[in-house]
Amino acid sequence: MSLSKNKIKLISSLKLKKYRDELSLFVAEGPKLVSDLLKCFSPKIIVSTQAWLDENSPSAEEIIVVSSADDLKSVTQLSSPSPVLAVFYKKECSFISNSVQASSKKSPNSIPAESVPQEFNSPSSLSPNNNCGFASNPITNITNPLSTVSRNQEEVLNSLNHPEYFTNPLSPDSRNQKEVLNSLNQSEYFTNPLSPDFFKEKRLILAIDSVQDPGNLGTIIRIADWFGINDIVCSETTVDVYNFKTIQATMGALCNVNIHYINLKDFCAIAASYNWPLYGTFLDGEVIYNAKLTDFGVIIMGNEGNGISSDIADLVSNRLYIPDYPLGKSYSESLNVAVATSIVCNEFRRLCYNVRK
Repeated sequence: MSLSKNKIKLISSLKLKKYRDELSLFVAEGPKLVSDLLKCFSPKIIVSTQAWLDENSPSAEEIIVVSSADDLKSVTQLSSPSPVLAVFYKKECSFISNSVQASSKKSPNSIPAESVPQEFNSPSSLSPNNNCGFASNPITNITNPLSTVSRNQEEVLNSLNHPEYFTNPLSPDSRNQKEVLNSLNQSEYFTNPLSPDFFKEKRLILAIDSVQDPGNLGTIIRIADWFGINDIVCSETTVDVYNFKTIQATMGALCNVNIHYINLKDFCAIAASYNWPLYGTFLDGEVIYNAKLTDFGVIIMGNEGNGISSDIADLVSNRLYIPDYPLGKSYSESLNVAVATSIVCNEFRRLCYNVRK
């Protein structure tokens, strides 16, 4: 079966952030990545070969079988098409708070219906909870909807796996599920990075200041997952986490890391007010291998070209430096931000592991 023109328009439109935000959908490609994301995201459409379907037995609103990967050439964003492509709902639409839902319905920045592919204009084309125009209309003191499910939410959602609630915690068909999910719209279940509750558990948090390359952000998410960092707080000018290249670079790590988009200066100021150390990398910082590191705090990584912005830098309490070797004999202008993030996270975990032993 070949893809219809409407399906091609639907999938192709998601290359643009404005359609991903308006429709609350994103695209992923590749057997392993799609398999991993199926564990934590609800699929709208899966387009794949029969061989992949037989091996994975996925469920989705719509499954389209193609004879070979070549049938995906019209929509793939990879250099060569893979045997599976999936369109997923952004996870936040299942757990968005009532106040954000109400605001997003009134968003003045919503995309006119005529600019959206025709298939999307049908109410049945979107999920019941898919009221998402929020990306262009940030709400103060509400967890940014780009966040994945918080730890407290996950605990509640896990209880939904009891047979009486059905096996799919994202299913809209169970009244009991709806009642429990509605209870998630209480403040204690939302991970608001600007609230005191966010800082109750002392841990490492990554803060990303205007990283622009989607591959870098995706790799940083993967690094955070590897080093057990569950929260990444991004400035509002950081690249979209649902950018195709970001999703591909995460290699499925997005299932395990919460992503928040907020005013980063406000977040850092609040963290400092709770006596959390704020770490950042600078050319005039202390050599990281000699620095006294803690097992909690905010690690700030800056923009690829400009580093950490001046207003955030003023809040940093611990300035670190990753030295070249031999010292002062650098052959490169700087380290890639994802590489630098990996080095910094590794050093924190190495030293903190020794402290805890």
